[in-house]
Amino acid sequence: MPSTDDLTLYQWGIETVNGTAVPATSKIAIPRISFEPTDAMYRPRLAKGINVRNRGNETLVSRGTRIVVPSSPWNYEQGANWLSMSVAGGSANTPTGTNPYVYTYARSLTADPDVDSWTLERRMGDFAGNRDEEYAYAMLSKIGWSFTMGEALMFNAEGFARKRGASTLTAAQTMPAVEIPSAALVKVWMDGTWANLGTTQVTGQVLSGGLDFSTGYMPLTTADGRTDQDFVRHILNGEQVQIAARLVILCETQYDAEKTAAEALSLRALRIQVDGASSKQLQLDAMLKHEQPTVPMVEAQNGQWIVTLVFQEATDGTNLFRAKLTNTVATIV
Repeated sequence: MPSTDDLTLYQWGIETVNGTAVPATSKIAIPRISFEPTDAMYRPRLAKGINVRNRGNETLVSRGTRIVVPSSPWNYEQGANWLSMSVAGGSANTPTGTNPYVYTYARSLTADPDVDSWTLERRMGDFAGNRDEEYAYAMLSKIGWSFTMGEALMFNAEGFARKRGASTLTAAQTMPAVEIPSAALVKVWMDGTWANLGTTQVTGQVLSGGLDFSTGYMPLTTADGRTDQDFVRHILNGEQVQIAARLVILCETQYDAEKTAAEALSLRALRIQVDGASSKQLQLDAMLKHEQPTVPMVEAQNGQWIVTLVFQEATDGTNLFRAKLTNTVATIV
């Protein structure tokens, strides 16, 4: 019988040594993760005197996997896992407080973010048997969040890992408690400096929005004689450390403030926050500027003028991006 989508599950474990696969420590609360092989081969067109495009003697030249997490509901209890793969790792994985626990992932402009690699497991079941796979050295190149009224708070991610490996699924793993926040719980603040973050809340005007953080991490293959021809290590490319943020707002008082800020090329300190039960919270802070030196053209919606504000990363020389997560998990698993 073919593998059945309904029997699919995903698991993960944080690696001690990058690329050395580890047993999973929990199931992932996610609808789908796609694993796209990036393997490549060289096909020489040797002068064999035959009239065909591919003449044989193909040679494998690289291995790897692209990871895609399509738009999925955000879960407070596993948020630290995703943030450790993208924003910062190491000591950032040690929370403060005691139930609720507060994890702070801040991207430094000068220090090594020390992000963590994870081993991902996938099981595709067919009732009678299973097809188990694992992907070591998994990290994120991008993570993003979006909210629209009437929906849940969603997130998406992209990343990379080493080639697919055969694996026996780590047994007896469970999924943590799941609490998915509603987009209606989102609050937005916009200020002019990092020090004033969270001072000026934008009320009664924000219709939807989102923030995408490109981590700057990418795989690198070096001449180390790896027989599997997979990447050897990861690197951090500052040119790829980027933020793209957007807010759809009514043309009201905040529109006036943002029009002035855009024309003056002023820094904007954005906070997006969503609160859950038992003090759970996700707080995203970013230093931005308007993408253009003016706000975009306004549009009509439900008889009201609206505008989509578009921002990209900027910095005051010290701050760029921070994600603060509060949940009931003492240790990320």
